[in-house]
Parts: sequence; C-alpha cells; structure tokens
Amino acid sequence: KMANHVYEVSQNLTTDDILLAKTWADIPGNYNGQGHFTNVLTQILGEQNSNLETAAYAYAKHGMAIADAAISCFKTKYKYLLIRPVSYIRNVIGKSTWNTVIPTPTHPEYSAAHATISGASQKILETLFGKNYAFIDHTHDALYGPRSYTSFEDYANQSGWSRVVAGVHYKPSVDVALIAGRKVGDFINTIPMKK
Repeated sequence: KMANHVYEVSQNLTTDDILLAKTWADIPGNYNGQGHFTNVLTQILGEQNSNLETAAYAYAKHGMAIADAAISCFKTKYKYLLIRPVSYIRNVIGKSTWNTVIPTPTHPEYSAAHATISGASQKILETLFGKNYAFIDHTHDALYGPRSYTSFEDYANQSGWSRVVAGVHYKPSVDVALIAGRKVGDFINTIPMKK
C-alpha cells in the first residue's frame, strides 16, 4: 500500500509538486538538508534585524536540534533497513521504468530524514519567532523560485511531503519522522540556556 501510494502520487504530479521536490532536494547547489534549514533561520534572523546575541542563541538551539534529529533518524534507518520506493515499485509492483523526481539517496528509507530534521527545526523556530510566523524561503530563488510558508508547521510539513512527491519516501515514514523530529525539538527547548 505504501509503495502503491508513492506510485499513484507520481502519476499526478503538478508543476508545484516537482518544484517542491527539487527545492528540498537542494540539487544542484551548495546546500544539504541541514544547510537549507539553517539558511531559513539565517533569512529570518535577517528579516528580524536580530543582534549577534539573539543570532548566537538561535543558531545554538537550532543546530543542536537538527543535529540530534539527524542522529536519531539515521539510527532508525540502520535499525529497520526499509527498502526504498524505487526498488519496490520497479521490482515488486513491476513498473520497471518508473523513476523518482530526484535521485534516490543511497541509505535506507525509514524514517525520512528531511521530515525528522524539519520537525525539530519547526519546534525551535516556533519558540524563537512564534507558531504563526509566515515567511518566504529564498534559498533557491534562481533555480525554483521563492517558497512561501504560512507557519513553521507548514514549512515542516512541506519539507516532509517533498520527499513523497519526489518518490524517495513513503508517507508513513514522513508522518512518523515529523513526530520524532518534533519530540527532539521539544526536548532541546527544555534545556536551560541563557540568552
């Protein structure tokens, strides 16, 4: 069912779906997932005209959250070793010429790294700037245009969903990863830090 869902989604992609997948793939470019999430923070700090003390505090909290989220995710990946959609769709469903929107990463599927990291990022950014902070991500303006988000939850959800429309993750892997990432962010928010 999970693989069939990815296949069905791939048959009805919109232009915006493809742009979403490519925006969060960060290919080509000088970003990876963590770099893109950190660049979003940098843009918001600039919009807020934040001082050095505020920026240092924000980068520390955000950096710890996304690093811990990535560690948690990759421990999960190598515990469960779930096969990627491309392999299942081609070899089991029998769609031998089916392909993903972006290259499939060479590590196990479960859980979704972008979703885990974006969930952690969401919780830190909400604490710093509020839950309903709307913003525009200009990371890939030249390649795919700006991306608007109505909130940090919207940002995390879109980052996670980007991996389903890209064809590299199953939706349940994204859903579970968002929950796990948000727990990491919530935990980092409990650590007493002086601003």
